[in-house]
Amino acid sequence: MRIGPNEVHILDAEYYEKLYAQTNNKVDKYTYFYSMLGNPEATFPTINAEVHRLRRGALNPFFSVAAIAKIEPNIMAIVNRLADRMATCADKDEVIPLFYAYRCMTVDMISEYAFGKQLGLLDREDWGSSFYSAWRALWAMSGLIRQIPVIMDIFQAMPRWALERVNPGALEVIDMQDATNTQMKRILDTDPEIYDARPYPTVLWEVSKSSVLPPEEKTFKRLAIDANNILAAGFETTGNVLTLMTYLVLEHPEVHEKLKLELAAAIPNPKEIPSWQVLEKLPLLSSIVKESLRLVLALLCDRRYVVRS
Repeated sequence: MRIGPNEVHILDAEYYEKLYAQTNNKVDKYTYFYSMLGNPEATFPTINAEVHRLRRGALNPFFSVAAIAKIEPNIMAIVNRLADRMATCADKDEVIPLFYAYRCMTVDMISEYAFGKQLGLLDREDWGSSFYSAWRALWAMSGLIRQIPVIMDIFQAMPRWALERVNPGALEVIDMQDATNTQMKRILDTDPEIYDARPYPTVLWEVSKSSVLPPEEKTFKRLAIDANNILAAGFETTGNVLTLMTYLVLEHPEVHEKLKLELAAAIPNPKEIPSWQVLEKLPLLSSIVKESLRLVLALLCDRRYVVRS
């Protein structure tokens, strides 16, 4: 169905397989649409297909099964921090805002892997709600940025006091970008021996030294933009899935009980959590994760969905 001169909506789900089956079909992205976040220099919204291939090629090695296995101990340590804080809240009979709690966890995971340093959202009293406010402010501005692409340059040039009066949300976005720039500068200024001694790679450090990318792809500005892109893309998607998954399990008591039995059998000692390679083989847990992913994708695509039993 054509909804505009340059836009077609596809309602037939089966047609997606035909549309995206052409692996050799290198199609550039729609500049007008993907300029909505003002960062076409980042990997995800890259317009040119060939440039995107280069940028994606530099990132691919860090998200393989083998690469993730190396950082599993760090991931588990952050999960345990969340569990400890949740236990403390339970002891004090305090509400646990899962929406923010899961995003705190994923931000700390991604920032540790990408920057080599956690942003420490799990330690914030507000559960990182101020951080999330800045991220949502960027999405709220996306329509304006799409219509006036230079608006972010104008906001960045304005004095902070003036920007706070004109658009407080824009000030939150600028602050978030400044924080990411600071992290990127710290990475580039750090002694290489520190990163070489780490048990797993630091993504943005390795990308800055990548032989896959030409020099113009490794400038401070582009790397800082991509750093913000990696952080934003990872924490929100994972946080969404975890939030929805928790809600669905609790909303279906019979599934909740079956899951507890399955986990109790697989994890006799709560202080010794099996590896993810073991956990992913648990049939009910695996089904719950996959169904939650399916529902999140359905919601993002604004399609009707059915909760499958």
